[in-house]
Amino acid sequence: MLLGKILLIINDDIIIDKNSIDYAINQLLNNDKIGLVTGKLRYRNGMIQHAGITFDAKNIPYHKFEKLIKSNSDLLSNESEIIPAASGAFIFIKRAVFLEIYFNERYEICGEDIELSLDLREKKDYIILFSPKVSGIHLSSATRKKNNQYGNSINDLKRMQKRREYFINKVSRNQLLDELNDLTNQIDTLNKFEEKKKKLKNFFINIIKKLYFYTYT
Repeated sequence: MLLGKILLIINDDIIIDKNSIDYAINQLLNNDKIGLVTGKLRYRNGMIQHAGITFDAKNIPYHKFEKLIKSNSDLLSNESEIIPAASGAFIFIKRAVFLEIYFNERYEICGEDIELSLDLREKKDYIILFSPKVSGIHLSSATRKKNNQYGNSINDLKRMQKRREYFINKVSRNQLLDELNDLTNQIDTLNKFEEKKKKLKNFFINIIKKLYFYTYT
């Protein structure tokens, strides 16, 4: 039996940062438009593992900025954001809402978290909230490695694609606008990331030029 007003669904390989639970619960209780709250997960080396999930042109979900940007990078906003979907590795959801929708247990390995996010948005017009103040370290896939499970199965990917296609045709206009805003923010962050890489590259090029000058003149 599920007890309590708020459920924390979490993998057994996550170490939660201080105050994350209190912050997530307060957000859920103070905004009826929120379907679930998720947070920023990082690998042990500090790189982003989860900062929200979105979809490519083929309706396949992917983790934003995974292994690309440090979790404490100034390129990432410190404000909460509306995202298309959340990883089931770390979510907070109201008990009553979860009992009404549940996970789709037909997935072989994973994908039920994606469908839950889409169900909350399409059927209830809820938002999926990503909060950087809700965070932790994810020793990613530690349990799956023990069971020799890696990535998604083909059947799971097809099921997610089909659910996503149906969602696109049924969801409200505001939900689609939220996704467009999320994609715009991604592009802006990636542009800043490339600019930062360019400046860093030029910095080292100038050092090399200087060393060449003193070495060969």
